[in-house]
Amino acid sequence: MKKIPLGISDFKTVIEEDYLFVDKSELIKEFWDIDGQTILVPRPRRFGKTLNLSMIKYFFENSSNDNGYLFKGLNIENHKEIMELQGKYPVIYLTFKDEKHSSFEYLKAGLRNILSKLYQDHKYCLNTDKIDNIDKEYYNSIINKKADIIDLANALKKLSQYVHSYFDKKVIISVINLDLQKMKLKT
Repeated sequence: MKKIPLGISDFKTVIEEDYLFVDKSELIKEFWDIDGQTILVPRPRRFGKTLNLSMIKYFFENSSNDNGYLFKGLNIENHKEIMELQGKYPVIYLTFKDEKHSSFEYLKAGLRNILSKLYQDHKYCLNTDKIDNIDKEYYNSIINKKADIIDLANALKKLSQYVHSYFDKKVIISVINLDLQKMKLKT
């Protein structure tokens, strides 16, 4: 009998550790077929948003790891034209699901940490001449948590531009929403 993945929202962990998984892999095809610039997925809490977006990340991500094995036996394998896209795109995956701050200052610090980690994950962008020295300084200011709030506001857009420049491919950005109601910010 398979274990229920309570509190586990990482697709790779669910598959590799053989947790119970309701196969929603055809969402990958639905998302791809929409071909929109922005897709909003509103669902109630605990409805699998993070797990599903994690699945999409592992599907499209062109990392050094071949994640194709994660999709063996899932419904998405029935769509050969979509399976040809597996592992072919750069993915920026950003989650705010664990961010719960009691003040605006703590939120800014949390945002700096998240963006620093995200930029570190894509540090390969610095190893190209497609990004000039001014942008490399900006990049490092995000990594080193020195950027001001205005720079942080543009950080995701700029990272997508850097990743696009590096790969010269469409970039898939997956963002899991910030729950402002839980934070009860005091400004």
